[in-house]
Amino acid sequence: LVSLCKERGWVYQRCQFHLLGELKNFCSGHKNHQTRPLRRKIFDLVRQILNTPDEKETKQPVQKLSRLIAHPDCPVTVRKKIQGFLKHINKYRMCYRYPDLNLPRTSNTAECTGHLIRAVLSRMRGVKTLKSLEYWLDIIMRIYPEIQCNGFKNTQT
Repeated sequence: LVSLCKERGWVYQRCQFHLLGELKNFCSGHKNHQTRPLRRKIFDLVRQILNTPDEKETKQPVQKLSRLIAHPDCPVTVRKKIQGFLKHINKYRMCYRYPDLNLPRTSNTAECTGHLIRAVLSRMRGVKTLKSLEYWLDIIMRIYPEIQCNGFKNTQT
């Protein structure tokens, strides 16, 4: 998906849902009770950054986040994940930069569409020609013109 967007010059919104899911695994329910408050603060700051539309309002939480991951008690797995988030923070916030595109905050709609296509192709045991593939893709898009994603309707195009 990333390479296709890059190739076509499309805006790519990284999936906030998957980021938060992974962070939740790293930051909650961990056996080390000493670092739990630190990990919880990190998780809350990431959520705050992702839920704040105004770019200027995210500067302070980003600085706090950078300081927290530099703390010696910060687990390496959390530090690496947050460094990756900070490196690509703009890609996680494209939905705010391009509000007219109505971008979903998650890639679940694209993943769901890919799953539908794979399921049909699997049942058919593949397609023999490009024309046949186009035909079946057209049918799939007519059967599923919209996919629900986190409460938002996203029309496939």
